[in-house]
Amino acid sequence: LWGADGEEIVWHEALLRSAGLRPEDFAHTLAQRRAELEERRARYLGGRAPRAVKGRSVIVVDDGIATGMTVRAALAGLRRLDPARIVLAVPVAPPETLREIRPQVDELLCLEAPPGFRAVGQFYRDFAQTDDAEVIAALNAANADIDDNSEGGKQ
Repeated sequence: LWGADGEEIVWHEALLRSAGLRPEDFAHTLAQRRAELEERRARYLGGRAPRAVKGRSVIVVDDGIATGMTVRAALAGLRRLDPARIVLAVPVAPPETLREIRPQVDELLCLEAPPGFRAVGQFYRDFAQTDDAEVIAALNAANADIDDNSEGGKQ
């Protein structure tokens, strides 16, 4: 994960060991991903600076968690930015993954933690991916709302 102040890589150590791999085996792939993520980050920010989170409460929302590797990287990177509090909200995740993630957050909200969990998509009628244009439009709208509220003195 490429965060506001650098990258956060989280390795699934047991999986690496079982496949006979080491983190350094991924150097080429990581270099490619870093370039892709930096380009995507620049598009998403649209010239804006990232919002400061130091000392603030931050709510991280995910469409669901399977292995938890992505959200762990996001939470680790976010924690380095020194927020006052991190809340993670997800609709569904396996119980064992929630137990592993719970120590990384101040509050964890999950609507359903079924023991027979296989994949996040099994809990959606439509699990279509959100494309970059939709993400950029949503971020632009959210930033316009934040800017309007702060300029008008609204809280």
